Amino acid sequence: MSFSTLGADVLAALGLGGEYEDSEGWNTRLLPAAYQPSTVHGLTGVDGGPFKLTFQYEDLEKTFGRHSSVHEFSEAGNAYVQQFGKMGQRFPMRMYLWGADVDTMAAGFETLLGLSGIATLEHPMYGPKQVIPVGEIVRRDNLVTAANQVIFDATFVETTGLIYPAEQVDAQSEIANALGALLAAQAAQLAQQLDLASPLDGLGFLDSIQNTLGSVVAATNVIQDAALGFQQEFDDTLNLLSSAAGGITATGSLASETLDAVISSTQTFIGNGSNSSLPPTEVSAAYFSILSSIYTGVIDINDTQSINDFHTNEMTAGASIGSVAKNAANARFNTRNEALDSALDLMDQLNAYATWADGLYSDLDANGPGAGNVDLGYGFQALVKLVGLTAGYLVDLSFSLKQERRIVLTYPRTPIDLCAELYPGLVDDNLDFFIASNNLLGREVLEIPKGREIKYYV
Repeated sequence: MSFSTLGADVLAALGLGGEYEDSEGWNTRLLPAAYQPSTVHGLTGVDGGPFKLTFQYEDLEKTFGRHSSVHEFSEAGNAYVQQFGKMGQRFPMRMYLWGADVDTMAAGFETLLGLSGIATLEHPMYGPKQVIPVGEIVRRDNLVTAANQVIFDATFVETTGLIYPAEQVDAQSEIANALGALLAAQAAQLAQQLDLASPLDGLGFLDSIQNTLGSVVAATNVIQDAALGFQQEFDDTLNLLSSAAGGITATGSLASETLDAVISSTQTFIGNGSNSSLPPTEVSAAYFSILSSIYTGVIDINDTQSINDFHTNEMTAGASIGSVAKNAANARFNTRNEALDSALDLMDQLNAYATWADGLYSDLDANGPGAGNVDLGYGFQALVKLVGLTAGYLVDLSFSLKQERRIVLTYPRTPIDLCAELYPGLVDDNLDFFIASNNLLGREVLEIPKGREIKYYV
């Protein structure tokens, strides 16, 4: 295989290079070089198109790379590298103008290069690029050795034109979007899987939702006072359930728009605790207690109500994990371990959810290929994405947080004295945290005994 063929194969694998198929060589693919500022108005080129100034050039180069941060660890064989996306490309160029009117051409080019705003550099090898010239621009007039020629040296940097580039999505916003996608996917899956063929099935589903509300209230009583809107969302959902039950009694069925409203209201209520101002460990513990009660349930594959309950619990479990992810993404962590523990808890709950759901879907296989017996996958795929984004964010965040250190006291110390030593100049800010993080109780609040292991963070 020739190098030429190899290059074409690589481009084809990347979905690139189709425009080169009929080309006879690299020199036939070079383009005319030109510079076209976006701020020149009222001028047109000789062909009637946008105004641009063409030039000749010398050897070409560009620089490119990736933004990253390397974290080295003692007693570890490899480093952890955080990746932050691609750098903007840089194009250093030596540009030539010549001719009888080279002095006026050069004066005009100098003016163009000095204009504010984004310009289009029609690069002879790399094609059109949105650029801004940066740094020094050097103009050379060789009046003795080349009197009809002017040379410009400049570096052009590719730019997005945005203050906040679209590729660099805010992590919390990305997680919030993923949570919205999860709730929408779960709502669509639940509506498709429920069997509401009879009025009793519809009323049974509403009873299941009411039981879900009760279990959420019981499990999240620790965080309800710290989250605004719990009681209002609870009352709104109960009123909606009452109205839906009345509709079933009157018409014999649960209208699709009413079903959608019930599911949405329930998801909103479940997620309300994610707005709590309590520490993330307390919020996650409350939600994970909901999951514990769900995962112990069994299913009767011959009972429609039991199958509907399973699918309702799927929605409840997914919304609970999603709520923990949202809270973790917006929480304030004091230490590296706190952020990493939250990430691990989310991953563990995702695995527990998958194990539970897979087991019950295996039982439902005996009922055949009906929609209620098959995992449609919408909700789980969205849940995997949300948990992955959140865990990745928490791991990245952990590198900016304080790392845990441990010491064993060789003689008794007072908490104030030891805190002042471990957190120089910051004892007032850290004393409560020091006592809480070490779980100092009773007499230890006055004097910490010899041999006691103490944690601190740097």
